[in-house]
Amino acid sequence: MSVDVIPGRVHYADNESLWFARGPQIFVSVDGGKSAVEKWTVPMRTVRALSSWASLSRRALRSGVHHIEPIEHKKAVVVADDRILVLSPSSPRVTEIGKVVGSRPLSLEASDGRLYYGEYRDNRERSPVHVFSCRLDQLGKWIPVWRFEHVRHIHGVYYDSFWDAHWVTTGDSNDESGIWVTRDRFRTLERVIGGSQQTRAVRLLFEEERVLYGSDAPEDQNHLYALSRQDGHLSQLGPVSGPVFHGGYFGHSHVFSTVAEPSSTNVYGHIDLVVVDGNAVPKTTYSFEKDRLPPKLFQYGQAFFSKGPVGNTNTWVTPFATNYHDVSFRLGALSARQTIEEKITLSESETANGNDAAQ
Repeated sequence: MSVDVIPGRVHYADNESLWFARGPQIFVSVDGGKSAVEKWTVPMRTVRALSSWASLSRRALRSGVHHIEPIEHKKAVVVADDRILVLSPSSPRVTEIGKVVGSRPLSLEASDGRLYYGEYRDNRERSPVHVFSCRLDQLGKWIPVWRFEHVRHIHGVYYDSFWDAHWVTTGDSNDESGIWVTRDRFRTLERVIGGSQQTRAVRLLFEEERVLYGSDAPEDQNHLYALSRQDGHLSQLGPVSGPVFHGGYFGHSHVFSTVAEPSSTNVYGHIDLVVVDGNAVPKTTYSFEKDRLPPKLFQYGQAFFSKGPVGNTNTWVTPFATNYHDVSFRLGALSARQTIEEKITLSESETANGNDAAQ
């Protein structure tokens, strides 16, 4: 039986392993989080090293471990601050395989023997931005595989196993906002939809017949959408309380989280977890309250989801800049009878008895 609460952020979870980070420390568990080993400590420069141990400075500097992506041979690729690193189970050493182009990518994707990420930075001047790729058997040899001339930045690059394709999301103005797809490994790229704030998306989730996303519109009412693979028809599934950055798979359902971003239109005081289950109306299943720290400096309230395979039931959520900041909860346990407070109390009791997940 796995645990329900883990201090830190769970980045990846499937039926075999669970990867999570606390500051610069990275842990892996093979028993659902009941026990884990500190495999690696990510080395950082002096200022970043100090910030990586302090939650507030880490938030202000956008510092820390942003992505953990398991790859072949039980290795993992990590984005930490502006560096791309590879971790090996045979060594406590961390090997750098590249510098991030941009500030930090919003996604890191491993598929078809390659890694992919999109260039994300402020880019007010609207200079070209790129999708970068690296072969897993040639780690460190990053090349641009696509160049965008007329978008501000790339929100994400995602692999679609149903089509054996890659999708890209871009923003931010109406003309720059779009959802793109390539079925030939970026030899060509087609814009499927775009041209409005309702096609400004970050995370995509895939079904056999549909592609799901939530709009990222700071000043408009936001909705969840389903894009038909058959005819490209875009269906509005239902309104949500704020912009949507993150989403995850949860069995046969999908879950998105809203963002607490100051706006004349959207809700600021809390974030919601919203489940999409087939053709049913999206349902808010849980909410977290935004903390009192100013969002421009200490970031918007939001919730991250662990990555994992389509249909994964071992999905974790980590609220950020809200109550329970940087504490991960197993998604299937949030609707159980125990309250979050009871789960945290139980977790703290287990820690005191020497059963901490990081032991």
